[in-house]
Amino acid sequence: MNSSNLIQQAQDLIPESLDEIVRINRDLLKLEYANSEDLSRLATRIQNTNFKGTLVEAFLYKRLTKLSEVEPICAVGYLITESGKVAFHTSRVVGVDNDQKIIVTASGSHYMISSFADTRQTDSTLLLHICHVAHRDGWGTHFGIPEIYY
Repeated sequence: MNSSNLIQQAQDLIPESLDEIVRINRDLLKLEYANSEDLSRLATRIQNTNFKGTLVEAFLYKRLTKLSEVEPICAVGYLITESGKVAFHTSRVVGVDNDQKIIVTASGSHYMISSFADTRQTDSTLLLHICHVAHRDGWGTHFGIPEIYY
C-alpha cells in the first residue's frame, strides 16, 4: 500500500458533516443540528447553581432514532480550561436559558455557551469528538461510526 492510499483512507474516516458520522444502520439513527423548535421545547429559566464551565464554538445536536421516542439533545463545543480549550460533549441537555446563554444537563451541570459554531462548516475536531463519545458510550459500532479513541 502506498502512502497516498493510506493518507486517503485516513481522510475518508474523518466526517465532513454531522450527517456523515453515522455510516451504517442509517434507517435507525440520524444526527441533526437542534433547531429553534427543539430549543423552544427546552426553554426555561435556569438558576445557575452548578456551573461547570464555558463552551465556545458550540452547537446542539439531536439523535433521532426509531428505537425511542426521546430525541436526546447534547451540546458539543470547546470547554475553556486553564490550559486552553478542549473538545467537550455534554450529557443530555434538559433546559436552555436563552437570556443567560446557559444550558442545564441531565446530570445537573450548567454550562454557559459563549459562542456558537457555524454549522455550515462544523469543525472536524468536534465531529471526531462525537465519534469518540459514541464509542465511549457503546453505541458507535452499531452505527458504523468511525472509531476514535483518545
